[in-house]
Amino acid sequence: MAVVVTALLVLGLAQPAAAPADFGVSVSPQTARPGDRISVVVFPRSEDVRIVGCLVFFRDRGVECRQSGGRWLAEVRVPATAKPGPNTVRWGVLARTAAGRRIAQNNELRYTVLPKAPSPATSATAGTTAQSEARAARPDRWRRIAGVAGPALMGLALLIALFAFDGVRSRVRGLFKGARS
Repeated sequence: MAVVVTALLVLGLAQPAAAPADFGVSVSPQTARPGDRISVVVFPRSEDVRIVGCLVFFRDRGVECRQSGGRWLAEVRVPATAKPGPNTVRWGVLARTAAGRRIAQNNELRYTVLPKAPSPATSATAGTTAQSEARAARPDRWRRIAGVAGPALMGLALLIALFAFDGVRSRVRGLFKGARS
C-alpha cells in the first residue's frame, strides 16, 4: 500500500499534505558519474512523524527506501545515459503523525552528474588495438625469417654440440689409453 501511494506521490499524481520542511533529504556523494551509485537519505524533521514508505528515483528508475533507524535510505544508480551537468533526483514520502494524520509529500533535488571517465579496460583495449594495427601494417617478413632462422639455428647449435662432444670424447679416450699403458 505504501509503495503504491509513494509511487503516486513521486509521479505527481497525489497532492502533498505537508510543507516541504516536514522532511529532511540528503544525497551522498554530491556528484557522481554515470553508472555510479548515490545514496539518498530521507528523515522526518519532527519526532511525532513516522515515515511509512519512501521512493527515490533518477528519471524513470525508482528505488524503494529501506528503514535504517529513524531514517530511510535508498541507493540509486545514476543512469548510464545521464548527461553531464545538473540533473534531478525525485523523492516521495508517505508518513503519519502521532495523532494519525497522513502526510504525503514529494519533491526533487538538484544533482550534478560528472562526465564519464574513460575506463581502464577501454584505455588498455585502445593500446592493444593500436599495437595490433601496427603489427598488421608491418610485412610478414620477420615472421618468415623467424620461421626459417629458428630451425637453422637449432641445427647449427646441434652441430656445435656434436663437434664439442667429439673433441671431449677424443680427450677422454686419450686419457684412458695413457692411463692403461
